[in-house]
Amino acid sequence: GRRPWAEALPLTWRQVKEARLVDIRGKNQHLRLVPLTKRAKLILDRQKATHHNEPGPWHGLNKYTLNGVWESVRVALPNLDSIDPVWRAVWYSCRHTFASRMIQAGKPYGFVAKLMDNSVAVIEKHYGHLAPNHLKDAVDALEVFGTPQENVVSLAIKKTTG
Repeated sequence: GRRPWAEALPLTWRQVKEARLVDIRGKNQHLRLVPLTKRAKLILDRQKATHHNEPGPWHGLNKYTLNGVWESVRVALPNLDSIDPVWRAVWYSCRHTFASRMIQAGKPYGFVAKLMDNSVAVIEKHYGHLAPNHLKDAVDALEVFGTPQENVVSLAIKKTTG
Protein backbone atom coordinates (compact mmCIF):
# COMPACT_ATOMS: atom_id res chain seq x y z
CA GLY A 1 0.00 0.00 0.00
CA ARG A 2 2.97 2.34 -0.33
CA ARG A 3 3.01 5.32 -2.64
CA PRO A 4 5.14 4.19 -5.58
CA TRP A 5 7.22 7.31 -6.21
CA ALA A 6 7.51 8.94 -2.78
CA GLU A 7 7.83 5.82 -0.63
CA ALA A 8 8.81 2.76 -2.65
CA LEU A 9 11.56 4.06 -4.94
CA PRO A 10 13.62 5.90 -2.29
CA LEU A 11 13.62 2.88 0.05
CA THR A 12 17.10 2.17 1.47
CA TRP A 13 18.53 -1.00 2.99
CA ARG A 14 18.76 0.79 6.36
CA GLN A 15 14.96 1.08 6.35
CA VAL A 16 14.46 -2.67 5.93
CA LYS A 17 14.38 -4.30 9.35
CA GLU A 18 14.95 -7.92 10.35
CA ALA A 19 11.47 -8.21 11.83
CA ARG A 20 10.01 -7.82 8.35
CA LEU A 21 9.23 -4.16 8.94
CA VAL A 22 10.11 -1.15 6.87
CA ASP A 23 10.51 2.41 8.16
CA ILE A 24 8.65 4.72 5.83
CA ARG A 25 8.05 8.43 5.90
CA GLY A 26 5.09 9.15 3.67
CA LYS A 27 3.88 12.41 2.23
CA ASN A 28 2.63 13.36 5.71
CA GLN A 29 6.14 12.71 7.10
CA HIS A 30 4.78 10.28 9.70
CA LEU A 31 7.12 7.44 10.54
CA ARG A 32 5.43 4.08 9.89
CA LEU A 33 6.54 0.54 10.52
CA VAL A 34 4.91 -1.40 7.72
CA PRO A 35 4.75 -5.19 8.01
CA LEU A 36 5.76 -7.06 4.89
CA THR A 37 3.99 -10.05 3.43
CA LYS A 38 6.01 -13.21 2.92
CA ARG A 39 6.00 -12.44 -0.81
CA ALA A 40 7.31 -8.91 -0.28
CA LYS A 41 10.00 -10.22 2.09
CA LEU A 42 11.07 -12.79 -0.52
CA ILE A 43 11.32 -10.08 -3.20
CA LEU A 44 13.39 -7.85 -0.91
CA ASP A 45 15.66 -10.80 -0.01
CA ARG A 46 16.23 -11.46 -3.74
CA GLN A 47 16.98 -7.80 -4.34
CA LYS A 48 19.40 -7.77 -1.40
CA ALA A 49 21.26 -10.76 -2.84
CA THR A 50 21.84 -9.01 -6.16
CA HIS A 51 21.91 -5.33 -5.12
CA HIS A 52 23.53 -5.45 -1.67
CA ASN A 53 26.22 -2.92 -2.66
CA GLU A 54 23.62 -0.35 -3.69
CA PRO A 55 21.84 2.02 -1.29
CA GLY A 56 18.48 0.31 -1.66
CA PRO A 57 16.47 -2.37 -3.43
CA TRP A 58 15.25 -0.08 -6.19
CA HIS A 59 18.38 2.08 -6.62
CA GLY A 60 18.77 3.20 -10.22
CA LEU A 61 15.08 2.95 -11.00
CA ASN A 62 12.97 6.02 -11.54
CA LYS A 63 9.46 6.88 -12.59
CA TYR A 64 10.27 6.37 -16.26
CA THR A 65 12.03 3.00 -15.95
CA LEU A 66 9.24 1.73 -13.69
CA ASN A 67 6.66 2.83 -16.23
CA GLY A 68 8.50 0.72 -18.81
CA VAL A 69 8.30 -2.28 -16.49
CA TRP A 70 4.61 -1.61 -15.92
CA GLU A 71 3.95 -1.50 -19.67
CA SER A 72 5.54 -4.97 -19.93
CA VAL A 73 3.22 -6.21 -17.19
CA ARG A 74 0.21 -4.73 -18.98
CA VAL A 75 1.20 -6.44 -22.25
CA ALA A 76 1.69 -9.77 -20.44
CA LEU A 77 -1.70 -9.43 -18.70
CA PRO A 78 -4.03 -7.96 -21.34
CA ASN A 79 -7.11 -8.22 -19.09
CA LEU A 80 -5.49 -5.87 -16.58
CA ASP A 81 -7.07 -2.90 -18.34
CA SER A 82 -10.71 -2.41 -19.15
CA ILE A 83 -11.84 -1.39 -22.63
CA ASP A 84 -12.11 2.26 -21.59
CA PRO A 85 -8.61 3.84 -21.50
CA VAL A 86 -9.77 6.20 -18.72
CA TRP A 87 -9.74 3.17 -16.39
CA ARG A 88 -6.27 2.02 -17.42
CA ALA A 89 -4.34 0.25 -14.68
CA VAL A 90 -1.35 2.20 -13.39
CA TRP A 91 1.25 1.64 -10.63
CA TYR A 92 -1.03 3.44 -8.20
CA SER A 93 -3.66 0.75 -8.88
CA CYS A 94 -1.62 -1.52 -6.60
CA ARG A 95 -2.14 0.92 -3.72
CA HIS A 96 -5.89 0.98 -4.34
CA THR A 97 -5.98 -2.81 -4.57
CA PHE A 98 -4.21 -3.01 -1.21
CA ALA A 99 -6.75 -0.71 0.45
CA SER A 100 -9.70 -2.46 -1.19
CA ARG A 101 -8.56 -5.91 -0.10
CA MET A 102 -7.89 -4.77 3.46
CA ILE A 103 -11.35 -3.23 3.81
CA GLN A 104 -13.02 -6.24 2.16
CA ALA A 105 -11.24 -8.45 4.70
CA GLY A 106 -12.97 -6.48 7.44
CA LYS A 107 -9.94 -4.57 8.71
CA PRO A 108 -10.84 -1.36 10.60
CA TYR A 109 -10.57 1.94 8.75
CA GLY A 110 -8.07 3.25 11.29
CA PHE A 111 -5.80 0.25 10.78
CA VAL A 112 -5.79 0.66 6.99
CA ALA A 113 -5.36 4.43 7.29
CA LYS A 114 -2.30 3.98 9.51
CA LEU A 115 -0.70 1.48 7.13
CA MET A 116 -1.29 3.79 4.17
CA ASP A 117 -0.40 7.06 5.95
CA ASN A 118 -3.84 8.44 5.24
CA SER A 119 -6.71 9.79 7.29
CA VAL A 120 -9.57 7.58 8.42
CA ALA A 121 -11.95 9.95 6.60
CA VAL A 122 -10.17 9.39 3.27
CA ILE A 123 -10.17 5.61 3.69
CA GLU A 124 -13.84 5.56 4.66
CA LYS A 125 -14.81 7.85 1.78
CA HIS A 126 -12.95 5.93 -0.91
CA TYR A 127 -13.23 2.35 0.31
CA GLY A 128 -16.06 2.27 2.87
CA HIS A 129 -18.53 0.85 0.38
CA LEU A 130 -16.34 -2.26 0.18
CA ALA A 131 -16.65 -3.08 3.88
CA PRO A 132 -18.53 -6.36 4.23
CA ASN A 133 -21.05 -5.03 6.75
CA HIS A 134 -21.22 -1.35 5.90
CA LEU A 135 -24.95 -1.36 5.09
CA LYS A 136 -25.89 -3.90 7.76
CA ASP A 137 -24.08 -1.86 10.41
CA ALA A 138 -26.04 1.23 9.38
CA VAL A 139 -29.36 -0.61 9.64
CA ASP A 140 -28.37 -2.19 12.97
CA ALA A 141 -27.62 1.29 14.32
CA LEU A 142 -31.20 2.30 13.58
CA GLU A 143 -32.67 -0.77 15.30
CA VAL A 144 -31.85 0.61 18.74
CA PHE A 145 -34.69 3.09 18.35
CA GLY A 146 -37.38 0.49 18.94
CA THR A 147 -39.76 -1.77 17.10
CA PRO A 148 -41.88 -0.63 14.15
CA GLN A 149 -44.86 -0.35 16.52
CA GLU A 150 -42.92 2.13 18.66
CA ASN A 151 -41.63 4.39 15.90
CA VAL A 152 -42.41 8.07 15.68
CA VAL A 153 -44.97 7.74 12.88
CA SER A 154 -46.94 5.14 14.83
CA LEU A 155 -46.85 7.26 17.96
CA ALA A 156 -47.97 10.35 16.03
CA ILE A 157 -50.89 8.51 14.46
CA LYS A 158 -51.88 7.10 17.84
CA LYS A 159 -51.75 10.56 19.42
CA THR A 160 -53.90 12.21 16.71
CA THR A 161 -56.45 9.41 16.60
CA GLY A 162 -56.55 8.53 20.27
